[in-house]
Amino acid sequence: MGHQDPPEQLVQLGKRTTTAPQEPSPEPAGPAVSATGPKVYFETYGCQMNVADSNMLSGLLSDEGYRKAKSLDDADVIIVNTCAVREKAEERVYRRANELVAHKKRNKDVVLAITGCMAEHLKEKILERAPLVDIIAGPDAYRRVPALIAKTKGGGAESALIDTKLDKRETYEGVEPGDAGGDGVSTFLTIQRGCDKFCTFCVVPYTRGRERGVPPREILRQARDFAAKGY
Repeated sequence: MGHQDPPEQLVQLGKRTTTAPQEPSPEPAGPAVSATGPKVYFETYGCQMNVADSNMLSGLLSDEGYRKAKSLDDADVIIVNTCAVREKAEERVYRRANELVAHKKRNKDVVLAITGCMAEHLKEKILERAPLVDIIAGPDAYRRVPALIAKTKGGGAESALIDTKLDKRETYEGVEPGDAGGDGVSTFLTIQRGCDKFCTFCVVPYTRGRERGVPPREILRQARDFAAKGY
Protein backbone atom coordinates (compact mmCIF):
# COMPACT_ATOMS: atom_id res chain seq x y z
CA MET A 1 0.00 0.00 0.00
CA GLY A 2 1.38 3.40 -0.94
CA HIS A 3 2.18 5.96 1.70
CA GLN A 4 -0.56 8.45 2.52
CA ASP A 5 0.05 11.66 4.39
CA PRO A 6 -2.03 11.88 7.55
CA PRO A 7 -4.42 14.81 7.55
CA GLU A 8 -3.25 17.90 9.37
CA GLN A 9 -5.11 18.53 12.56
CA LEU A 10 -7.26 21.63 12.74
CA VAL A 11 -8.50 22.59 16.15
CA GLN A 12 -10.87 25.52 16.31
CA LEU A 13 -11.82 27.35 19.43
CA GLY A 14 -14.39 25.40 21.41
CA LYS A 15 -15.99 25.30 24.81
CA ARG A 16 -14.98 23.00 27.59
CA THR A 17 -17.82 21.26 29.41
CA THR A 18 -17.64 21.39 33.19
CA THR A 19 -21.16 20.17 33.96
CA ALA A 20 -23.48 17.82 32.12
CA PRO A 21 -22.75 17.59 28.37
CA GLN A 22 -26.09 19.15 27.49
CA GLU A 23 -25.28 22.22 29.60
CA PRO A 24 -21.89 23.61 28.56
CA SER A 25 -20.41 26.21 30.87
CA PRO A 26 -20.65 29.78 29.58
CA GLU A 27 -16.90 30.33 30.03
CA PRO A 28 -13.99 27.86 29.72
CA ALA A 29 -11.97 26.73 32.70
CA GLY A 30 -8.69 28.55 33.18
CA PRO A 31 -7.44 31.92 34.39
CA ALA A 32 -10.06 34.53 35.21
CA VAL A 33 -10.51 36.97 32.34
CA SER A 34 -12.21 40.26 31.78
CA ALA A 35 -15.90 40.10 30.90
CA THR A 36 -15.39 42.85 28.33
CA GLY A 37 -11.88 42.14 27.04
CA PRO A 38 -11.03 41.61 23.36
CA LYS A 39 -11.85 38.23 21.85
CA VAL A 40 -9.33 35.87 20.28
CA TYR A 41 -9.99 33.06 17.80
CA PHE A 42 -7.51 30.20 17.31
CA GLU A 43 -6.98 27.83 14.41
CA THR A 44 -4.29 25.20 14.98
CA TYR A 45 -2.62 23.13 12.28
CA GLY A 46 -0.17 20.29 12.71
CA CYS A 47 0.97 18.11 15.57
CA GLN A 48 0.10 17.75 19.24
CA MET A 49 2.93 20.14 20.11
CA ASN A 50 1.12 22.88 18.21
CA VAL A 51 -2.09 22.10 20.08
CA ALA A 52 -0.18 22.39 23.37
CA ASP A 53 1.34 25.68 22.23
CA SER A 54 -2.06 27.08 21.28
CA ASN A 55 -3.34 26.21 24.75
CA MET A 56 -0.33 27.92 26.28
CA LEU A 57 -0.78 31.02 24.14
CA SER A 58 -4.45 31.05 25.09
CA GLY A 59 -3.39 31.10 28.74
CA LEU A 60 -0.95 33.95 28.17
CA LEU A 61 -3.66 36.00 26.46
CA SER A 62 -6.22 35.15 29.15
CA ASP A 63 -3.85 36.64 31.71
CA GLU A 64 -4.01 39.87 29.69
CA GLY A 65 -7.80 39.94 29.71
CA TYR A 66 -8.56 38.29 26.39
CA ARG A 67 -11.62 36.08 25.94
CA LYS A 68 -12.22 33.22 23.55
CA ALA A 69 -14.27 34.13 20.50
CA LYS A 70 -17.17 31.83 19.74
CA SER A 71 -16.65 32.25 16.01
CA LEU A 72 -14.42 33.95 13.47
CA ASP A 73 -16.90 36.78 13.01
CA ASP A 74 -16.83 37.41 16.76
CA ALA A 75 -13.04 37.84 16.95
CA ASP A 76 -10.91 40.91 17.53
CA VAL A 77 -7.74 38.83 17.08
CA ILE A 78 -7.25 35.78 14.85
CA ILE A 79 -4.28 33.50 15.53
CA VAL A 80 -3.32 30.76 13.08
CA ASN A 81 -0.80 28.43 14.73
CA THR A 82 1.06 26.62 11.99
CA CYS A 83 3.09 23.60 10.92
CA ALA A 84 6.14 23.50 8.62
CA VAL A 85 6.89 19.77 8.43
CA ARG A 86 5.41 19.31 4.95
CA GLU A 87 4.98 21.68 2.03
CA LYS A 88 1.35 20.55 1.87
CA ALA A 89 0.77 21.89 5.38
CA GLU A 90 2.24 25.26 4.44
CA GLU A 91 0.10 25.47 1.30
CA ARG A 92 -2.99 24.73 3.35
CA VAL A 93 -2.12 27.53 5.76
CA TYR A 94 -1.52 29.94 2.87
CA ARG A 95 -4.96 29.15 1.47
CA ARG A 96 -6.54 29.71 4.85
CA ALA A 97 -4.51 32.87 5.48
CA ASN A 98 -5.78 34.41 2.27
CA GLU A 99 -9.34 33.55 3.22
CA LEU A 100 -8.71 35.34 6.51
CA VAL A 101 -7.13 38.29 4.69
CA ALA A 102 -10.40 38.67 2.79
CA HIS A 103 -12.18 38.62 6.15
CA LYS A 104 -9.75 41.24 7.46
CA LYS A 105 -10.48 43.53 4.51
CA ARG A 106 -14.10 43.54 5.62
CA ASN A 107 -13.10 44.00 9.28
CA LYS A 108 -10.12 46.34 9.22
CA ASP A 109 -9.62 46.44 12.99
CA VAL A 110 -9.10 42.68 13.27
CA VAL A 111 -5.53 41.63 14.07
CA LEU A 112 -4.31 38.62 12.08
CA ALA A 113 -1.33 36.67 13.46
CA ILE A 114 0.58 33.73 11.99
CA THR A 115 2.46 31.85 14.71
CA GLY A 116 4.38 28.61 15.12
CA CYS A 117 6.77 26.62 12.96
CA MET A 118 5.77 28.06 9.58
CA ALA A 119 6.25 31.57 10.97
CA GLU A 120 9.73 30.61 12.19
CA HIS A 121 10.60 28.88 8.92
CA LEU A 122 9.44 31.50 6.42
CA LYS A 123 9.50 34.71 8.47
CA GLU A 124 8.84 37.77 6.27
CA LYS A 125 8.35 35.58 3.17
CA ILE A 126 4.83 34.93 4.46
CA LEU A 127 3.97 38.52 3.56
CA GLU A 128 4.66 37.85 -0.12
CA ARG A 129 1.58 35.62 -0.27
CA ALA A 130 -0.42 36.98 2.65
CA PRO A 131 0.42 40.70 2.72
CA LEU A 132 -2.17 41.81 5.27
CA VAL A 133 -0.89 39.61 8.09
CA ASP A 134 -0.16 41.83 11.10
CA ILE A 135 2.03 39.59 13.26
CA ILE A 136 4.47 36.75 12.52
CA ALA A 137 5.73 35.06 15.69
CA GLY A 138 7.83 31.92 16.15
CA PRO A 139 7.48 29.26 18.88
CA ASP A 140 9.81 31.07 21.30
CA ALA A 141 8.05 34.43 21.01
CA TYR A 142 4.71 33.55 22.61
CA ARG A 143 5.33 35.51 25.81
CA ARG A 144 5.66 38.62 23.65
CA VAL A 145 2.54 38.06 21.53
CA PRO A 146 0.24 40.08 23.86
CA ALA A 147 2.59 43.06 23.51
CA LEU A 148 2.76 42.61 19.73
CA ILE A 149 -1.04 42.61 19.54
CA ALA A 150 -1.24 45.71 21.74
CA LYS A 151 1.25 47.55 19.54
CA THR A 152 -0.66 46.59 16.40
CA LYS A 153 -4.04 47.61 17.81
CA GLY A 154 -2.56 50.81 19.20
CA GLY A 155 -1.40 51.94 15.78
CA GLY A 156 2.27 51.71 16.70
CA ALA A 157 3.16 49.41 13.79
CA GLU A 158 3.38 50.68 10.21
CA SER A 159 4.06 47.19 8.85
CA ALA A 160 3.86 43.60 10.06
CA LEU A 161 5.58 42.84 13.34
CA ILE A 162 7.96 39.88 13.06
CA ASP A 163 9.40 38.13 16.12
CA THR A 164 11.12 34.85 15.28
CA LYS A 165 14.11 34.88 17.60
CA LEU A 166 14.84 31.43 19.03
CA ASP A 167 15.71 31.19 22.73
CA LYS A 168 17.83 28.32 24.09
CA ARG A 169 16.40 28.85 27.58
CA GLU A 170 12.69 29.31 26.94
CA THR A 171 10.54 26.45 28.28
CA TYR A 172 7.55 28.61 29.28
CA GLU A 173 7.88 27.59 32.90
CA GLY A 174 5.11 29.07 35.03
CA VAL A 175 2.69 29.70 32.16
CA GLU A 176 -0.82 28.55 32.95
CA PRO A 177 -2.20 26.79 29.84
CA GLY A 178 -5.59 27.91 28.65
CA ASP A 179 -8.04 26.12 26.37
CA ALA A 180 -7.67 27.00 22.70
CA GLY A 181 -9.81 24.10 21.61
CA GLY A 182 -10.37 20.44 22.31
CA ASP A 183 -12.78 18.08 23.99
CA GLY A 184 -12.22 19.07 27.62
CA VAL A 185 -11.20 15.47 28.38
CA SER A 186 -7.65 15.12 27.05
CA THR A 187 -4.85 17.68 27.01
CA PHE A 188 -1.12 17.87 26.36
CA LEU A 189 1.76 18.36 28.79
CA THR A 190 5.05 19.46 27.22
CA ILE A 191 8.24 17.94 28.68
CA GLN A 192 10.72 19.01 26.00
CA ARG A 193 11.08 21.75 23.41
CA GLY A 194 13.30 21.71 20.35
CA CYS A 195 15.75 19.04 19.24
CA ASP A 196 19.53 18.63 18.85
CA LYS A 197 19.56 15.70 16.42
CA PHE A 198 19.46 17.63 13.11
CA CYS A 199 18.20 14.67 11.09
CA THR A 200 18.47 15.24 7.34
CA PHE A 201 14.72 15.11 6.76
CA CYS A 202 13.61 17.12 9.80
CA VAL A 203 12.96 20.83 10.20
CA VAL A 204 12.34 20.81 13.98
CA PRO A 205 15.79 22.06 15.13
CA TYR A 206 15.41 25.00 12.74
CA THR A 207 11.82 25.91 13.66
CA ARG A 208 11.79 25.05 17.37
CA GLY A 209 15.42 25.56 18.27
CA ARG A 210 17.85 23.55 20.35
CA GLU A 211 16.72 20.86 22.73
CA ARG A 212 15.84 21.86 26.29
CA GLY A 213 13.85 20.01 28.89
CA VAL A 214 11.04 21.46 30.94
CA PRO A 215 12.05 21.37 34.63
CA PRO A 216 10.54 18.41 36.53
CA ARG A 217 8.92 20.79 39.02
CA GLU A 218 7.01 22.42 36.16
CA ILE A 219 5.91 19.06 34.73
CA LEU A 220 4.58 18.02 38.14
CA ARG A 221 2.89 21.37 38.67
CA GLN A 222 1.05 21.19 35.35
CA ALA A 223 0.13 17.50 35.82
CA ARG A 224 -1.43 18.25 39.21
CA ASP A 225 -3.21 21.29 37.79
CA PHE A 226 -4.65 19.29 34.89
CA ALA A 227 -5.79 16.56 37.27
CA ALA A 228 -7.48 19.14 39.51
CA LYS A 229 -9.34 20.48 36.46
CA GLY A 230 -10.68 17.05 35.66
CA TYR A 231 -8.50 15.95 32.76
